[in-house]
Amino acid sequence: MLGTTIHSHYKIMKFLGVGRSGSTYLAENLDLPDRPPCLIKKFQCSEDPSMADPLVGKLFEAQACIFHKVGQHPQIPTLLAKFEEDGSRYLVNEYINGDLLSEELAIGSIWSQTQVFDFLLDLVDTLKFVHSFKYIHQDINPKNIIHRKSDGRFIPIGFSAVKDLASVWHQISKHDARYINISIGTPGYIPYEQEQNSPQFNSDLYAVGVIAIQSLTGEFPILKDDRTHELKWRDGIKIDLRLMNIIDKMVRPDYRNRYQSAAEVLRDLQAFALTQIPPSKFDKLKPHLIFGAITATLLISFGAMKLLSTSTNRLDGMGIQQQSSQNKSNPSAKLK
Repeated sequence: MLGTTIHSHYKIMKFLGVGRSGSTYLAENLDLPDRPPCLIKKFQCSEDPSMADPLVGKLFEAQACIFHKVGQHPQIPTLLAKFEEDGSRYLVNEYINGDLLSEELAIGSIWSQTQVFDFLLDLVDTLKFVHSFKYIHQDINPKNIIHRKSDGRFIPIGFSAVKDLASVWHQISKHDARYINISIGTPGYIPYEQEQNSPQFNSDLYAVGVIAIQSLTGEFPILKDDRTHELKWRDGIKIDLRLMNIIDKMVRPDYRNRYQSAAEVLRDLQAFALTQIPPSKFDKLKPHLIFGAITATLLISFGAMKLLSTSTNRLDGMGIQQQSSQNKSNPSAKLK
């Protein structure tokens, strides 16, 4: 594949890896100026198209639909094209320039409270959008998150494992022997119900919470209490107790005790943000605040003095006018 051009548009430059349903390559778009990079996903099919598994075609169409819908979010790669060529099926996706979170979260790497908060806000907000289509990602883990260089945002990828609770494909695959009792996801990041092949929307939230804990402790896997199965991570962590409680509620062992939706997590994250002024930002604002306060005080003082002066002049004028009026009405007063 390397060096070849497919669909007369895309030149394959690098092999990136193999996933559940195919191989992924880095390519150049030859039709556009500067030949911008893109990602090509090739679905694996039989060499003889007539012998191709019909389920592969259904999976291809289902994934194309999923990528197209979720790609409308600014923090999810856009689907650029889908096509078939020489008996193979391809998806073309936007290339995100950044580093995999798995590379940043090296063992011993510790994030600050602000970094963790920004990560949670990005991922939970994106998952709210994904879940609105009744999609469960199922494989949120550091290898499926890119830290975008252009703006520092966290971009989830790896949507090949999405469970579409509303589609016909979901109903078909649910009854196919090859898909029954197959747990999808990365061990350590998936909760008990997903291990039992019964993921919920808040199973994705559990995975995000685990990554947040990993970033705060520098450790993975996270230890569990033998009796309660709660994750053990709070000791020695120096972040606000309210943020700790939010993360804890995201990773409760029983999904019924977790946040039930991404919207609930966002609500608590936003309420927490209203109570916080990052020290670094506050320090930068101090000179402006001080200058603004002095300027406001001077303006108010000047305005008060001007108002007082105007009022005094008006009173003096009124007094003169009143005296003149009295003299006119009482001519005898002039003789006194």
